[in-house]
Amino acid sequence: MVTEAGTILDIGCGNGVLGCLDSQIQLATLCKSLGRRFVGIEPRANVAMSEHLSHPERFFTQLRKVLKDNGVFLAVASDSRHFFAKTARLMESVNLKTRYLEWLGRHEQAEQSTHYLVNSPADIRRYCQGFRLCEFKLVVEPAGVSNYAPFRQLRAPLMTASRYWTRLTGAGVVLLVRLVK
Repeated sequence: MVTEAGTILDIGCGNGVLGCLDSQIQLATLCKSLGRRFVGIEPRANVAMSEHLSHPERFFTQLRKVLKDNGVFLAVASDSRHFFAKTARLMESVNLKTRYLEWLGRHEQAEQSTHYLVNSPADIRRYCQGFRLCEFKLVVEPAGVSNYAPFRQLRAPLMTASRYWTRLTGAGVVLLVRLVK
């Protein structure tokens, strides 16, 4: 999000943009080279972005208050329409998600609550009243998907299934969201 005097605010940065400290350092360096200030904040240590918002209406109300006119808000959201998110919700409903994430060594993710209330274009449009522009871009092949396949042999089939799902349904693994006030 860009705030006063070209400040870039990374909300929910965790250990960095998309969980990668190197990416956050690169973003901060880019901002500095453009004469902008970079601030990264993590409201709660164990909560990332959109799928973890339990009260999205509060978040978007506050966002409209703090974002200046023509300010831009960018978000990365798991696309709840994709089979990857549907599988995660199914695993959570039968109490397997936490065990699976812990088995993968992703203990911090295992502790996160997920709600999937703002994880599709329709969901986001519902909350982006008061923004003059609401755009989406689908990401089909983020490296993160293959990170959930514990065995190398499963990664290629998982990515093939992901590409097929996207062609069939129009849902990407991840949504990139751009709102302009």
